[in-house]
Amino acid sequence: MKSQKTPKQPIIKPSQHHKKRLFSRRTFLCVELIAIFATLCILKNTDSYYSVYLLIGLAASICACFRYRHIKFKNIASLFSLFFAFCITLSNYKIYTVLSSGGEIWPLFAFFASLIVFLGSFIMFSNILSVLQSLTIKIAPPQITARRNLIFFLTCFAIITIIDIAILLIAFYPGILTSDSIDQVGQTLTNTYSNHHPFYFTILIKPFISIGLNIFHNINTGVALFSTFQILIVAAAFSYAMLTLYQKGFSRKTLIIATAIFAFLPYNIMYSFTMWKDVLFGAFFLVFIVSLYRYFTFNTKRSLSLAFIIISGIIICLYRSNAIYAIAVSSIIFFFIFHKRYLRLGLSLVAITILSFILRGPVLSILNVSQPDILESLAIPMQQVTRTIIEQRNTLSDENTDLINHLADIDSIADAYNPIIHDPVKNLIRLQGDKSYLSSHIQEFTKLYLQLGFAYPSSYLKAWIDQTKGYWNAGYSYWKWSDTSAENQYSIANSSPATPLKNAIQTYIQNFDRISFLQPLVSIGLTVWLLITILFLAIHHHSRTLLFLTIPLLATWGTLLIATPVFSEFRYTYFLFTCTPFLLAISFIKTKPKEP
Repeated sequence: MKSQKTPKQPIIKPSQHHKKRLFSRRTFLCVELIAIFATLCILKNTDSYYSVYLLIGLAASICACFRYRHIKFKNIASLFSLFFAFCITLSNYKIYTVLSSGGEIWPLFAFFASLIVFLGSFIMFSNILSVLQSLTIKIAPPQITARRNLIFFLTCFAIITIIDIAILLIAFYPGILTSDSIDQVGQTLTNTYSNHHPFYFTILIKPFISIGLNIFHNINTGVALFSTFQILIVAAAFSYAMLTLYQKGFSRKTLIIATAIFAFLPYNIMYSFTMWKDVLFGAFFLVFIVSLYRYFTFNTKRSLSLAFIIISGIIICLYRSNAIYAIAVSSIIFFFIFHKRYLRLGLSLVAITILSFILRGPVLSILNVSQPDILESLAIPMQQVTRTIIEQRNTLSDENTDLINHLADIDSIADAYNPIIHDPVKNLIRLQGDKSYLSSHIQEFTKLYLQLGFAYPSSYLKAWIDQTKGYWNAGYSYWKWSDTSAENQYSIANSSPATPLKNAIQTYIQNFDRISFLQPLVSIGLTVWLLITILFLAIHHHSRTLLFLTIPLLATWGTLLIATPVFSEFRYTYFLFTCTPFLLAISFIKTKPKEP
């Protein structure tokens, strides 16, 4: 019996149209890679972390090669890519300024350089966002007993606590105090309080200082007790976030990476025993975000999550004034997103806002706690006016000049100007000028501000960029933490002896700002870009839960863009570094929580 031969399958040759499409896609890929390379070459002259641009360029090139056969640009990805492109292009305006000063033809080169940077940045982020929107991770919430939950929480808590306390004792005992911290310690000793540094954080310090002085007769012991207390709070907040990921069913690898971030990154170590409001602010902001997530996605113990939301929400509002406005904005947006669903939570957010305003306003007035002066809230407007004075001095009217001279000598103001920090001008007015004149003539100064802004918008824009770019660009080599306490009259001093182990710890911490490939880990701008990417993913996946979780963080960050006194103060954004890793983990969950 003859075996039947399988008929040969006809060879299907690619059509001419398919070949042309494939060729055009490859050509488009080459153009993209060339644009990325050209952008990175121009940005080599940046004053920010070049390693961040290099990292993004490398990631974009890989993503472009990965998806060149299926080119699909989503409108929402394009909008976000435009935002990132504007960030990179505007923040590096000095590169084009230098190029345009070479001669008559050089302004044309400067224009094309800025155009290449803008288009190249757009291409980079378009490729990255287009790939990220298709990435997901699978999780399956396991059946975990309460005992295993407790063991996991205590294990994470013990790891972080032991590392931080060991480093405190070995290298930084009794803790780190800057001039701000010393001022608050002084308030606890004199019982003369000011809300220039949050009053409610100052009174938290007071019992520890009192124990050190009255029981141990040593103020350094009191500082060490506070440092230990703060380490415990921070470790508990991090462990709470880790427990939530564990209960959601994240893989062991993800949990190990998250533990390493919380336990070993230098800012989490150094901040855990630095006497700053920003540390507990970041810890409780993480508790606030995690509790919101648990309230939305866990079907049990919602009352406990709500209690954590209320407590942590009030604390962050008391520790940073801009958080009140952020929570107020979030409360309004909450009802737009969820309408009447989760009404109890929405009303709780409103209650947090109202109670915080009462505690920071009328209650402090009753306690005779003085409020910071008006100069603290006018950093960016004053920087813009001062920049205009320097660049357009000859065109100012006599009336405007006289008005400025009432604050301080106009020449002295111009000489004191530092484009990245408001303190020199602010301190000059406090020492030599008349800050009360500003308060009593606020309408005249508002009119002056608007007149100069309309007349010289480029000066205002450059002043704003220089004053804020650390919060929306790649990152800058600006101090991030202290490794010793400031000199003071209270005999507070670091007394850890110099040892090889101490030197090794200090070298490890300092290398994160010195070594290029480690700089992305301490970049404020990159962390902000990650948070905005999470917002993009929330919109793309239609996740109202994830969308709302980003709102309080973005609103608080947004206040820095209108009121920051320093262009790249790491501690002002520490809350982003505590919360973003958690949000990044939950952004790629495939089995999304039930949306209302």
